[in-house]
Amino acid sequence: MVLVAQDDEDFADTVYKYYGKKGWMLTMFGSITFIYAACNVYYELMSQALYPIVEAVIQYSNGTDEPLSLDFELGKFSLTYA
Repeated sequence: MVLVAQDDEDFADTVYKYYGKKGWMLTMFGSITFIYAACNVYYELMSQALYPIVEAVIQYSNGTDEPLSLDFELGKFSLTYA
């Protein structure tokens, strides 16, 4: 791509020049899908990592030492909230 691009300012310009509108749309759809998937994975990892931290802060502020709750409980903070 670097050799083919020559003076093009952007990757999208090069794709449009060589593959036309359909190729450009397919490339942009793939790029957007890849970014969306990466954001989803990041969100999932952060939400799974955030639960134990929030649980520890709640336990520290309440002065209790209970194990992490992995069951579905509507009455108190549990993993299903994350």
